[in-house]
Amino acid sequence: DAFPEFGAPELMTSFDGDARLGTFVGNTELKVVAGMNSARKPFDDKRVRQALMMAVDRGTVIEGAWSGYGTAIGSHYTPNDRGYIDTTGVHPFDIDKARALLAEAGYPDGFSFTIKAPQMPYAQRTSQILQAMFAEIGVTMTIETTEFPAKWVADVLKGADYDMTIVAHAEPMDIDIYARDPYYFNYKNPAFNEIVGNVEKTADVAEQEKLYGEAQKILADDVPALYLFVMPKLGVWDRKVKGLWENEPIPSNVLTDVHWEE
Repeated sequence: DAFPEFGAPELMTSFDGDARLGTFVGNTELKVVAGMNSARKPFDDKRVRQALMMAVDRGTVIEGAWSGYGTAIGSHYTPNDRGYIDTTGVHPFDIDKARALLAEAGYPDGFSFTIKAPQMPYAQRTSQILQAMFAEIGVTMTIETTEFPAKWVADVLKGADYDMTIVAHAEPMDIDIYARDPYYFNYKNPAFNEIVGNVEKTADVAEQEKLYGEAQKILADDVPALYLFVMPKLGVWDRKVKGLWENEPIPSNVLTDVHWEE
C-alpha cells in the first residue's frame, strides 16, 4: 500500500498515470557532501579543495546520481532551514579556473587519491560522476567501496583514515559539526568556531540567522567538503492512504496520523 522511502528515483516516472498509486516528492535534511581530510595533503590546501569544487557541475551530479531529483547546495545547509542563503555561486563550475588553481597550488599535472564511498546507490553513483569530472582537470580518483555503517564509522568517522568520502548527513541544521574537534573532516577554523559558539549565546532569532548566514559563507569559501545536493523524500503510495509524511524533517516515518480515506 505504501513505499514511503522509495530508493529508485529512475523509476518514479513509471507510476505516472497509475490509477491507484501516487508519487510524492518532498523535502529532507539529507545533505550529500563529499568530505575531505584537511589534515592530509593535498587537501590541507584550500586552493585544492576549491579547485575540486569548481570541477563539479552540480546539475549533472543530480541528474546522473538521482535522476534529476534534488536541490543543489553550496554549503552544509538546506533551503528548509532558517537563515539559509544560496552559496552555490561561490565556487561555480569552471574547468579552466579549477585547473589554474591546481597549478597555483603546485599540482599542474593533477594528483591521485582514493574516495571511501559507502555502498548506497546515491554514494556510488555520485562517486562515479565525480571521478569523471575530476579527470577533466587531471585528477585521478579511485573509488573504494566501504561498507556502511560499520566499516565507514570505524575507518572514516572515528578513525579519520581517508582522503575523501561521501555521505548524506541527515541531522537538521548540523552545520556545527565543522566546529567539533575531533571530527572526521579535520577542519580547523577559529573564526568559524566563534560564529557557531555565538549562535548559542543569543536568543535573538534574527541574530542567529545572521550568524548562520556567516557560517554558510565561510564553509562555501573554505570547502572542507564538496557540497553537492539535498536528497528529496521520494514516496509512492495508494492515493487513499492519508497522513504519511510527504516532507521529512528527521529521518523517520511517523504513522500517528496515517489513515485510509473513507
